[in-house]
Parts: sequence; C-alpha cells; structure tokens
Amino acid sequence: MEPKDKERFIDEWVDAALRQRGTAEPRLGLENRILAAVRAERERIPAQTWNWRPVWITLAAILLIGAVASLRRTTDKVGSTSLASHVAAPPAPQRSTYTSSAVTRGPRAGAVRRVSATPRLEQFPSPQPLSEQEKILVSYIQQFPREAVLVAQAQTQLSKQEMIEQQNPSARENSQEQNP
Repeated sequence: MEPKDKERFIDEWVDAALRQRGTAEPRLGLENRILAAVRAERERIPAQTWNWRPVWITLAAILLIGAVASLRRTTDKVGSTSLASHVAAPPAPQRSTYTSSAVTRGPRAGAVRRVSATPRLEQFPSPQPLSEQEKILVSYIQQFPREAVLVAQAQTQLSKQEMIEQQNPSARENSQEQNP
C-alpha cells in the first residue's frame, strides 16, 4: 500500500466510525439515572439553616452586662457618701493650681472656651464642711445610737413602701384596706 492509499483508508475508516457514532442512541434510562444522581446529591448536602443559638446567647450576655453595669452605677450613686466619711475624714488638701479666667481658642476655628478661676481639687466630689443640721444629726447619733438605728430602719421601710405604692397603684389600695 502506498502512503496515499493508506491515508485515504484511514480517513474513510474515521469517517465511518464518526457516522456510526453520530447515529447512536443514548442508553435506556440515562436521563433517569442523571436525575436520580442530582436528587441524591441534593439530599446529601444539608440545607443551609440559620442557627439562632449564638445570636440568643450573645443577646443574653449583652443584657446581663448592661444590667450589672446599671446596678453597679446605682449602688455607687446611693452608697458612695456616708455620714461617717464626713465626720472621720478631714477635708482634702486643695491643690494650689489656679487657672486664669481668660478666653482661649479651642482646636476648632472660632471655638471659644472659658476657663474658670476656681481651683481643681484632688477628689471629686470634694468633701464639704458639715452643715448645722448634719452636726445636730451626728450629735444625736453619738448620744442615742440605738434610737438612731431604729429611726433609720423605719425611714427606710417607709420610703420602700412609698416607692412600691408609686409603681403599683393597686398596692396602695391593699395597704389602705389593711390599715383602716
């Protein structure tokens, strides 16, 4: 065979194979097998669902921290100063740093800041000398400590009861029925 004949033979053989392949039908059930494989893959991968647990835990933690901070802030305001601290502690020494009463320019253009001429103290709020009423109260506590405790407890109970009545009007009616 000549090389030309050989090439022609190969070309005819390839053409015949391609014609035969082009007329071939797909195997039976191929479409159903592909659709079944797609369905199985979809079932194998779980659907993306939103997990709310971390959101709820974070929200609860934020609320808890806020409640603790507000409770701490209210107890600091209520219990920060006492009569004993006024009586026992001498007034804090004042710093001798005075500022001028001049008008100064702030960092923003045109901003005016006034500086006061009062001294800056080391402690805030600074202890003040006792008033006349506070001095009378201190002498009463020193002379009659038990009675002072009883009066303070009664006053505290009365203020709690008034607070409850302000918050809940039905409690006022119940207390009036109990105490005619």
